[in-house]
Amino acid sequence: MTTRIAVTLTLDASIHQQIRSLLRKVFQSHTEAKDEQFNIKELTSGITNRLFKVELRNAQKQKEQTVLVRVNGIGTEKIIDRKKEFIILEELSKQGKGPKLYAIFENGFVYEYFEGEPLDPKDFKHPKLMKMIAKKMAHFHETDLKSIDKKPVLFNQLRTFYKSVKDIKFSDSEKQRMFDELNVSRLEKEIDEMEELVGNCEVRFTHNDLLSQNIIYNEEKDIVSFIDFEYSGYNYRAFDIGNHFNEFAGFEVDKSQFPDEKTQATFVRYYLEEVLQRPPTDEEVEKLRRETMIFSLLSSLYWGLWGIFQASCSIIDFNFLGYGITRINWYFEWKSKVLENNL
Repeated sequence: MTTRIAVTLTLDASIHQQIRSLLRKVFQSHTEAKDEQFNIKELTSGITNRLFKVELRNAQKQKEQTVLVRVNGIGTEKIIDRKKEFIILEELSKQGKGPKLYAIFENGFVYEYFEGEPLDPKDFKHPKLMKMIAKKMAHFHETDLKSIDKKPVLFNQLRTFYKSVKDIKFSDSEKQRMFDELNVSRLEKEIDEMEELVGNCEVRFTHNDLLSQNIIYNEEKDIVSFIDFEYSGYNYRAFDIGNHFNEFAGFEVDKSQFPDEKTQATFVRYYLEEVLQRPPTDEEVEKLRRETMIFSLLSSLYWGLWGIFQASCSIIDFNFLGYGITRINWYFEWKSKVLENNL
């Protein structure tokens, strides 16, 4: 049973003390623990939320277990359904497809820390890791959650993002100039047109954010694990794959790293082998590969709008506006090329 605690963590100089107080309430073994029994380290990989890795130690200062404390990003409740996220996290925890969920507090969660290292975008082209990720994704897509709506989340989320950014006003004049030049209002029509184009592509339970930092490789066990499910839900399976392909470019959006057709087909073949439990035909591979290219476009639109929203409220040190503009420009740059090759 997940512990619910009516506490809001504030990101100020006392955050470590707040975390210790929170964990004393979550774990009975640490109710009376001294401060030195909590080894707290803030991680730098998250750009939506603030993440704290905490080693819980016994009285002899030996490590007993490691947990993550996640403090939700400021304002993100406007674009992320946190109640739905809790349901998903709890169900994935029960099914063994996500980390154990220990507690939920007013603006975050406490959950299991997966040992290992987050991947780097350059790792995505490593043949062994590519195969492991593709097969892990196929297994993840078999998840059945009866407690949430099975309609694809993509276009509702895109419209939520759009409504959240279309009237943004930045106090910084340079940011406002960049935002105005982007002409966000044109994106409403793009969303409508792309929804008509997509039609009835296959829907599965998807992660929707498989960037390098959300894929953990444990070298000792030789396994990969997925983390951070706040954007997860039922969605087009090709979006998960196309979005992952975009993440080969990393936060720097180095488009030269986007996988070529051969690499795309290799990944899709691994994925379909796991789904079908047989070697897929070339036609099956090519059909899904072409779908992923359409959804890679939508991924750029998705994270472009997300980046602009984050620029308006996040306190994390990251160039969200520049990232968002780059992703939206990528969408327009590649749109005609992708659609011509797919239709």
